[in-house]
Amino acid sequence: MADHLMEETLSPEAVAMGDYYTRNRAAELGAGPGPDAEAGPEAPRQGTRPQPRRDMHPGLAAALGIEPHGVPTVEQVSQILAGRRADGGELATNEAATTRSVSYIDLCFSAPKSVSLAWAFAPTEAERATILQAHRDAVDASLRYVAREIGQVRRGKAGSGGSEAGHVAWIGFEHFTARATAEVKRPDPKTGEVTTELHTLRPDRDPSGAGDPQLHTHCAVPNLVLTDGGHLGALDLSPTRTRIHEFGAFYQAQIAANLRRVGVAVELEERTGMARLPAISEAVCEAFSKRTRDGTEAARTEAARRGLDWNGMTPDMQVAFLKGGTKAARKNKEDDLSDFAAWRGQAAAIGWEHRGAVVPQRPGAEAPREQSRAARLEAAYAAALPLLEAQFSRVSVLNGADLRAAAARALITAGMTPGAEGGRADVDAVTRAMRERGVRQDGQPTGLVWGRDGERDEVKVTTALHLTQEGEAVALAKAAAVDRSRALSPAALADAVERSGLDFSDEHGKAQHAAMVRLGTGGAVGVAVGVAGSGKTALLRPLVDAWQGQGDQVIGVAIAWRQAEPLKEAGIGSVAALTGFLHGVAAGRISVGPRTVVVVDELGQVGARQMLDLLRLRQQHGFRIVAVGDDKQCQGIEAGPVVNLMRRALGPEAVPEILTTRRQRTERECEIAGLFRDGKAAEALAMKRADGTAEAVPGATTTPCGGWPSCGGSGGRRTPGMPGSASVSLRRRTPMLAPWPWRCVRNAGRWANWRRTCLASARPTRPAPPITSPWHQATGCGCSTASTLGFSTAVGATSATTAACSRSAR
Repeated sequence: MADHLMEETLSPEAVAMGDYYTRNRAAELGAGPGPDAEAGPEAPRQGTRPQPRRDMHPGLAAALGIEPHGVPTVEQVSQILAGRRADGGELATNEAATTRSVSYIDLCFSAPKSVSLAWAFAPTEAERATILQAHRDAVDASLRYVAREIGQVRRGKAGSGGSEAGHVAWIGFEHFTARATAEVKRPDPKTGEVTTELHTLRPDRDPSGAGDPQLHTHCAVPNLVLTDGGHLGALDLSPTRTRIHEFGAFYQAQIAANLRRVGVAVELEERTGMARLPAISEAVCEAFSKRTRDGTEAARTEAARRGLDWNGMTPDMQVAFLKGGTKAARKNKEDDLSDFAAWRGQAAAIGWEHRGAVVPQRPGAEAPREQSRAARLEAAYAAALPLLEAQFSRVSVLNGADLRAAAARALITAGMTPGAEGGRADVDAVTRAMRERGVRQDGQPTGLVWGRDGERDEVKVTTALHLTQEGEAVALAKAAAVDRSRALSPAALADAVERSGLDFSDEHGKAQHAAMVRLGTGGAVGVAVGVAGSGKTALLRPLVDAWQGQGDQVIGVAIAWRQAEPLKEAGIGSVAALTGFLHGVAAGRISVGPRTVVVVDELGQVGARQMLDLLRLRQQHGFRIVAVGDDKQCQGIEAGPVVNLMRRALGPEAVPEILTTRRQRTERECEIAGLFRDGKAAEALAMKRADGTAEAVPGATTTPCGGWPSCGGSGGRRTPGMPGSASVSLRRRTPMLAPWPWRCVRNAGRWANWRRTCLASARPTRPAPPITSPWHQATGCGCSTASTLGFSTAVGATSATTAACSRSAR
């Protein structure tokens, strides 16, 4: 990993030119004159230079064995990333900290694509260096912002003694391109533990071989915190699970503020929640975002083209092949990953010429007046309202960090005070305004309702309107449940069962029959919960037959047409998407009444607002609602806790559950399915691997699964103009159990629901449903630089596989 982080992505000559303007590190690289014009030796090809935190606490530097103003070697960086001192000695931490499994986290801040292009195509070196410095300053401020949150040592057993703030260290690695990487897995000859090495490839997507311009900085933070009292403890990693969006948005607001100060126009891209430069069009951003192949798969393909078997090579043979064949690390000026000449050629091919991002000031013109802080904060509050309104249309409860992320995004537009503490004060002020003045939901103002939940006492937020709507939905459902005017008689239902020819005699069938009886003979609102494969469609067949036998019209609805279509197998002739049905009934295009039964499938994906609208229409027209679904399945875009609401309204005993399945044929298969449903994916996957029914495929995203979409690895289609941002990679001490990574259809959803999700590459994909998975391998620049806000984190291990996962706050 150290080798990968320190690979050269920009020539020393180019670095020296930038440092001439930023007065930063040219002399240390030996790439030309330093800040005071002193001569330097000939530029060595030493790759990316690690940059330790300059104001690192002396006690922390001593504990790590590094010099804050020095340049660590590859060996020293490797030792630190492995959870040891730079000299290879053990860290002198407290007893509890020595058993930690995480050795470091990698916080990666990635500039918006338009900013990277403005840097690459700047008309002058001064402008290029200015943009680079804006990124560097934003990274520094964001690191300090994050450090305050993760630099908390929990005292006592399980944190019972509270927490104590401390100091953290980091080592930065600047990279300038988005690069494909290949994995080489090397088992330790003594322990058998497997390490994953990342090697950069020449991207196999462009005749020039140049990587895409992409400014990003990896910041390796050792899992060590030093308190003022001298206590050495571990980082608090919980913010990396819940506050990724906030940290990424903070970086975006900081880089926007820094660029505005030098005359660069910046705006908020609402689709991505990121900063963007209007001087660079989205079409141009997309043209320079072509990295669409996974590095390992590219190496495998190239090896096959040469008649070689990549999987049959030893690790040393794979490394030798990469260095001799597809390796793209800089060897001379003509073979640079950041090939400016190649980029200019690509720009000419699409007919684009960049004239600069800095807006020149006319001679004699007055400098634009800077907005007062009060005006900026008012503008930020106004900008945050539609952002939160969109979120509250999807979910009924947000984390407190979601509000802070929305505030930071709004400050991209309004302007944030530069620096960690100034920016924090701005975010605090905007969230305070939300709390005091309320937000907007469904086009109307509403107050916020705050609470705490979970083992870590996390802040949760909903709206007064949500509570009102949920209360109304519960009341309407309760009132409907007592209306049995069109309930089926037991005899009519028994006759329908006999006509169906279905057998409900075994234990599973009895559970189905009980649910069927409850739905058929109950009130005007009935709900049943059934796991995937439990036969919900089968139990509907006799019900539909019986309803039609007594002259009732039956209409099937689901969130989407494709989900409603299978209801036809139950004998329902008329099906529709739920939204279309609601609009059709409200407009009078669909006729319903007391002799109508509306069957709702996939209830767990129905939104609370949609259910309320359906219940209101039921009260108006008198039709019957029968809903089936599984509250453990993925929720839809506007989903809320609808199944739980119905349990509140009808009583848990009135909502039958079918927890067995016929889709799995053996008891073990049923057990595995149950583990997946309960969120115990690691245990379920371990059982499937033991059975030989699951295989972890390194790299490939299309071959093993027949072209399934990738979640954000290099195989999936990326959203134009979006660099990578919020993700978490962990390097752990535990041995690798299987050759990761796995690929999955990603959760992103605005990188939503930071549940653990599969990691993306240097650019994220389109939103997809949430997924719970084991750690996933990062692709792209070797660590996750992928989310929506230009920020990612990776957590490191000593002698185990490098893995990566993304987490988001929603």
